[in-house]
Amino acid sequence: MTQGRVRRAYLGVTVRDRTLDLRLVRALDLQVTRAVEIMTRDDQGPAATADLRSGDLIVAVNDVAVDGIDALHLQLSRCPVGTAITLQVIRRMQSLKIALTPRETD
Repeated sequence: MTQGRVRRAYLGVTVRDRTLDLRLVRALDLQVTRAVEIMTRDDQGPAATADLRSGDLIVAVNDVAVDGIDALHLQLSRCPVGTAITLQVIRRMQSLKIALTPRETD
């Protein structure tokens, strides 16, 4: 609100909450049992530039665990738009760190 409006971070993805298989949680030593699953992505958005893919599971933002969409939004609200963030993503049993810079929604 310091700029006269609310600035919202845009990743360019459609997501849903997803419960994780406990074997995956144990194998990757995750802090959460739920994640944010990427369903689709905007080919022109920050997620496409960072190579986030449909099916990727977001489990942390800047090393802070997220266990659902609400937690993801909370962490994004704490990061200034235009500032790079790091997502911890699970892709096919592999834990990846992916950097991207959210932009402001139109």
